[in-house]
Amino acid sequence: MPTRPRISPSQAWSLVQYNVKSAQVVELSVNDYGSAIQRVAGSGFSGGIIYDALIVRAAEKSRADHILTFNEKHFRMICPTEGSLVLVP
Repeated sequence: MPTRPRISPSQAWSLVQYNVKSAQVVELSVNDYGSAIQRVAGSGFSGGIIYDALIVRAAEKSRADHILTFNEKHFRMICPTEGSLVLVP
């Protein structure tokens, strides 16, 4: 996360605990994983962007209104441009 000073591990854990209380768990199937991998591989991308593709798949599956991210570049590369879920806080 691009903040200065950096968030400490204990602060990060507190934030996760606070936000998990209102989170919805979205299970991804084998087909969901395949779809996410195909999205990335089909675009010629590799590496850590696969995790972003899994987040996009979970957002689509849960019909989320938005994905909030500081990593706009990766998400814009794999999200459709029309009606994109991606928002930068």
